[in-house]
Amino acid sequence: GGPSAVNVPLAEGCSDQTFIPLFDSIFSEALLRFEPSAIILQCGADALSGDPVGVFNLTAASYLSSLQACTSAGLPLLVLGGGGYHPPSVAKLWALLTQAAAGLPEHQRHRDVP
Repeated sequence: GGPSAVNVPLAEGCSDQTFIPLFDSIFSEALLRFEPSAIILQCGADALSGDPVGVFNLTAASYLSSLQACTSAGLPLLVLGGGGYHPPSVAKLWALLTQAAAGLPEHQRHRDVP
């Protein structure tokens, strides 16, 4: 990334307990420093726990938390998929994120995508 991208190396096995507070802290600081006019959020599903290629242990909670933080910034937001090598997990995650991005309240989201 150029002068307005942030890349953070994470240890193998990174979980929600590490990722969520780290993302929130870095994202808040990035908003202040870069003053972006838009946000691109790339949601690579290969960070999900159990992905055969990935090395992290994230759940949908990390993705939803990141999406909520980006949405709360009130800027134009482009949400992209990417990665993910266990098709059922990828489909479930992206369906959940699409519902959240579309503004569907949490209690109405379908978590039982086949």
